[in-house]
Amino acid sequence: MCAVSLSLLLTGCSQDKGEKVASKTRYLNDVIIADLSAMQQRAVQLSQQADRFCSSPVEKNFLTLRDSWSESMSAWQSVEAVSQIYLEENMESWRFQFWPDKKNLIGRKIEALLKKPVGSDLTEESVIVQGLSALEYLLFDPSSGQRILLGEANRCRFLKSVSNTLVLNAAEMVGKWQGHGVLYNEYTSSDPEKQVTVSVLVLNSLDVLSSRLIREIRLPLGKKKVNHYLAESWRSGQSLSNLRHSLSAGLKMTSFVLDGHLSEQDRLIWQQLSEDLSRINREVEQLPASINGLVESHGRGRLIVLNDNLSGLRMNIQKASSALNIPLGFNTNDGD
Repeated sequence: MCAVSLSLLLTGCSQDKGEKVASKTRYLNDVIIADLSAMQQRAVQLSQQADRFCSSPVEKNFLTLRDSWSESMSAWQSVEAVSQIYLEENMESWRFQFWPDKKNLIGRKIEALLKKPVGSDLTEESVIVQGLSALEYLLFDPSSGQRILLGEANRCRFLKSVSNTLVLNAAEMVGKWQGHGVLYNEYTSSDPEKQVTVSVLVLNSLDVLSSRLIREIRLPLGKKKVNHYLAESWRSGQSLSNLRHSLSAGLKMTSFVLDGHLSEQDRLIWQQLSEDLSRINREVEQLPASINGLVESHGRGRLIVLNDNLSGLRMNIQKASSALNIPLGFNTNDGD
């Protein structure tokens, strides 16, 4: 994973200070907090569905619960895209999604915890069992999902604990961006090294996002051997659906910049990035939600083309960085 070093992001924008502050406030409220609030609402609904299913473990409730998980994962893709350069500073996002899971740490950790009593709050446990990735294992893994549907009580209790912890983590994250929360203070800091314009924030967010999306395609494709277990959300078959939601978030960020005050030259640059994102999004819409079948020989070519187009997007972001005089700064920290 890539974590942007915020101290490397410089302003260098022609807007006066008042316009910069007003634009950043709108971006915070209309994009970052709006997406966080939507995810928080989805998390609450997911937890309620988990309670309902465990009270009545029938197939209809199970399928509704799975749908609620999918909606929550889609909401998280947008949150991650618009605020990732802040979240990744301390690998904050792992509390919501742990990927890639190269050694099946999620499954192994959950199965170990199922052998002992756990409370309704897992915030003191490993971050990888606190969020959507853990819930995906419980609901979509062929073995675990079937055992929950058959009414295995301890598995259902754990399901409720994870979904409750997701609600707590989402509420905490919203709090960090509101009032004088730690991320709000970071975002609104008067420290020159931490001050960024919306354009700087968005271009760096797009750079990190494009890098991640390329990795989401390349890892399951492999260099010599296909491994669909390295695909994001492979158990639920939502890999490319996630990618679509991430691209849509990128478009939303770019549109915000285009709605602001830009020179004619800068507008052309941002418009090109918006067109790149739209074109790739249309391409992904023609693909199935799951990457699993495509990584095999019959669909591999389509994924290679998608990878090439995402690489072209990242190259254009880097060209835009030079043309807009916006540095792209980040440290690499896989932490896998």
